[in-house]
Amino acid sequence: MSFRPASEAEEQAILEKVRASGLSQSEYLRQAVLKTRLVVRQSKTDFQLIHELNKIGVNLNQLVHGAHIHGRIPDSIPALCQKIEDLIMKAIEEEDNPL
Repeated sequence: MSFRPASEAEEQAILEKVRASGLSQSEYLRQAVLKTRLVVRQSKTDFQLIHELNKIGVNLNQLVHGAHIHGRIPDSIPALCQKIEDLIMKAIEEEDNPL
């Protein structure tokens, strides 16, 4: 297995740290990988929720378009907007507070 930094600047930064450590490059990288604790955040993206929100958005767009043509806003739009906002807030809370 071979390791290649993404950029020349990254490679220089790594080499400087290797030199400062007094270890060989292999030993430095081995210790860095084996002794470093990484925190990996896993996304719990709910693709079904995104799909449903998209469908609701399309329907809302059609209602607004009809309102522009006919000159009046249907009575159902405020309640629909509130449901959309509730769903978005729920999605944000679930993303910010994973189980």
